[in-house]
Amino acid sequence: MRRIIQFGTKINDILRFPMDLDQWEDSWNDEVEPSLLELEFADGSFRNLGFEQSRKKTKTLSKRFILNLSGLDSYSITKYHDHVIRTLRGGVKKLIAEREDESLMWTWAEAVNVNYIRSGEGERNQIVYSVDFVANCPYWYSFRDGSLAFWSVPNLDGYFDLCNSTADTSFELISCRETGGLCDGCLELIIEDQAFGLLKGCVEGCTPNNDLLKKFGEVTKPEAIGTCITSSAGFGLEVTLLNNWINPVINFAGGTIGYNEVIQDGQYITFNTLHYNGNLASIVEETNTPNGIDPINLGYTAPTRSVGQIDVTTQGGGTTGLIAVNFIEQYHN
Repeated sequence: MRRIIQFGTKINDILRFPMDLDQWEDSWNDEVEPSLLELEFADGSFRNLGFEQSRKKTKTLSKRFILNLSGLDSYSITKYHDHVIRTLRGGVKKLIAEREDESLMWTWAEAVNVNYIRSGEGERNQIVYSVDFVANCPYWYSFRDGSLAFWSVPNLDGYFDLCNSTADTSFELISCRETGGLCDGCLELIIEDQAFGLLKGCVEGCTPNNDLLKKFGEVTKPEAIGTCITSSAGFGLEVTLLNNWINPVINFAGGTIGYNEVIQDGQYITFNTLHYNGNLASIVEETNTPNGIDPINLGYTAPTRSVGQIDVTTQGGGTTGLIAVNFIEQYHN
C-alpha cells in the first residue's frame, strides 16, 4: 500500500516513521484551483484556461504514527522523542513515500504542525504523533539511479548516535538492490549524503569511480536509451553530457535540448527539463565549464508526449563523449 515512510535524507537528520500494522495513518491531498469568471447575464462561468488543467494548489499531507514504548528504557525514549522533534524542524526536506509496487517517490515538504499524545503505562504505553506537512511543489518524483543508499541501523542507540563519525560506514547503493521492499521490522534508513558509497564498476570508456554514479547516474557511451513512462503526471528528463561533445542535440519524445558550443574533455553539463521555467538558462542544472553557459547557445523544445515509450537519442561530433540519461517520473500523488 502507498505510505509515507521517511522525512529527511541526510545523516543524523532522518526520521524513519514506525510502520507497525494498524499503528500509522496517512492523509493525502491533491487539489486544483479553477480560474473561473462567473457570467453576469448567462448561466455558469467562463474558464480562463480553456480546457487546460487548472493550477495545482500547494499540497498538504498528514502523518500519524505511534511509538510503542514497551521494552524501551528511559534513555532510548528520551532520545527518540528528542530526535523526532529535532528532525521535524529545520525547514524543507525530502518527504519519501513507498508506492504499492515498492518503488519510492519524494517531494519537498516542511512539517508545519507537530502534535503528540503521551499515554500511560500498561498496554497503552506509547506516544501518538500527528504531523502536518506542506509541499510547496505539488508533485512527487522518482529517485535517480545511484542517488540513494540504504543503511540498516544495528540498534536503536545507533540511530541517535550523533557523536560518532559515519565516514567509515559503507551503505548499499540503490543500483545494487531493489529500491523498495524496505524492512518494516528494523531501522533501515534511506540515505542521500556524500558520506555513503560502495565501489561500482563503470562501462568501458569511463573510470570505475563511484562518485560518477552518485553524481550523474549510469554513464555510458552515446546510444539510444528508452523506457516506458506510465506515471500519473508524466516525466522530467535529466541528461548529463561529459567529455568531448561538439554542438550536441538531445532528442526525446518530440522535444529537443541543444547546445551550440563545444564541451571539452573533463567538462560536463547537466540538463533537467523539470527546472525549465521559460528561461533557457533554467534548463541547466549544473556545469563545470570554466565560463558557465551562455543562454544564447542553448535551445529547447518541449516534448509532445509525456507517457508511453520515450526514447532518447543524441547528435553531435566529438570523440570521447559520454552521457548519463535519467528519466524522473512525476506523480500527482
